[in-house]
Amino acid sequence: MAVEMYDTTTDVWINCAPMRHKRGCLAVATIGDRIFAVGGGHAQVLFSDVECYDPQLGTWTRSTSMLTKV
Repeated sequence: MAVEMYDTTTDVWINCAPMRHKRGCLAVATIGDRIFAVGGGHAQVLFSDVECYDPQLGTWTRSTSMLTKV
């Protein structure tokens, strides 16, 4: 599954490292220079986990999960 990040400085989409789970219908937010992927699901399975992308390192790390799956 492709993961892309939009670079507002260059007006270009950039390929990123894949997340741990394929997922759709997730929420995404930025805090500082980090991108957070929250919840979502794949193949009728819902996730409560949160992953954090660090564009400087090009890696996703697991963050504290939500209390419910969404």
